[in-house]
Amino acid sequence: MQPDSIGGVVRAPRFLAFACGQTVSQFGDKLDQMALVAILGTLGTGPRAAWSLAELAVVVALPVILFGPVAGVLVDRWDRRATLVAGDIIRGALVASIPLAHRFAGLWPIYVIVFLVFRVTLVSNAAKMAVVPDLVERRQLLAANSLTTSLGRVATVAGIVLGGLVIDWSVWARFGWTGYEAAFYLDGVSFVFSALMLAIAVPAAPAARRALRAVRTAPGGRGSPDNGVRRIARDFGEAVRLVRSDRGLTFVFTTIALIAASVGAGYVVLVVLIQTILAFGASGLGVIGGMGAGGMVLGSLLAGTVVRRQPRRLVIATGTLALGLLVIAFANVSTFTGAAVAAMLVGAFMAPIVIAQDTWLQEALPERVRGRGFAIRELLNNAVGAGGSVLGAGAVAVFGATGLADPYRATLVAIGLTVVAATIALQALSRAQVARDKAKECPTPEVL
Repeated sequence: MQPDSIGGVVRAPRFLAFACGQTVSQFGDKLDQMALVAILGTLGTGPRAAWSLAELAVVVALPVILFGPVAGVLVDRWDRRATLVAGDIIRGALVASIPLAHRFAGLWPIYVIVFLVFRVTLVSNAAKMAVVPDLVERRQLLAANSLTTSLGRVATVAGIVLGGLVIDWSVWARFGWTGYEAAFYLDGVSFVFSALMLAIAVPAAPAARRALRAVRTAPGGRGSPDNGVRRIARDFGEAVRLVRSDRGLTFVFTTIALIAASVGAGYVVLVVLIQTILAFGASGLGVIGGMGAGGMVLGSLLAGTVVRRQPRRLVIATGTLALGLLVIAFANVSTFTGAAVAAMLVGAFMAPIVIAQDTWLQEALPERVRGRGFAIRELLNNAVGAGGSVLGAGAVAVFGATGLADPYRATLVAIGLTVVAATIALQALSRAQVARDKAKECPTPEVL
């Protein structure tokens, strides 16, 4: 068994504990989401229900948009082991408090709690990605990311499939709970389990790293930076400058933004196309979404086995190009089988791209800025993804105004063509830059 294979990573005890904790926690998160949907479902089908979904979406996105840069700076300042363990304990307590808040005060306290949960989640997510290189060898990073992505998708599917059964289980009435209250309590337990696994898995920071972080977080004074807004801005600016000065990192973050925009735009189009235009309904949408998650499981396994020897840039560029072509193909789907197969293929190509991007960041980012680097990734995924959603909806309106019979399919074609064109342009720019660098290294001899 090769050490850099998925099988080799499983034999690393610290990483195995980390992966188990995250899988259980992600399953709990899906129960949490199903419970939130169940609460909002009690509002009926009127305008208030739609507005509640919109309010929840805003509450989830706001922490990343408002605090993304700050989260990365804090992750690089604080001890990551303590940050992760404390983060899961805090989130577990917050989630478990939702049933009580809902019983006595309605929806708005839930929004406040969800906002706080995602505020802590923002820091925890950056810390988790930043800590993976401390759990495995450098050559095992791609296999480790492949395994965690695969297990995460399995937990997602299991949470979606079993979440409804858990919420509808009549046994909870014996404890005086509703089904959605039980789901929140179970999610709280999953956070406690994750905190225990993280305490076991993540090693304590070396003494030199702790001393450096102590200097970074010391009170203001000469020779000792303060912790105010200006210092946070300087620290975040350091990471941005590093990204801009490194062509590889620039390529990774550009493709992250491109995919985030296309996913955001495609989501608002595909939901309506699948659920309403093709008349597959909510259940059909769920099945097709499950096929997409299944494709990501398959793609994650391929990334950790067959694809792991391929250059990271090639995996990202080829996969992104394939995604653009698949989106165009999706626009021409008219059967349930076709939509399910297209969704599975999208997931299968998406997973290696994400895994290659994360692995590249873990390998290229210095330890001192790794948390800020992954905070930038979270910021791009959420902010650019939200912008893509607006652009997608706007494109549907524009195409509809021109009199096109099916503006949704036209928008999908436009999204796919944009992704294909942007990928080709990005590769052309990269090759041109490489050619210029070679020309500088080997200048043309002067003619005597």
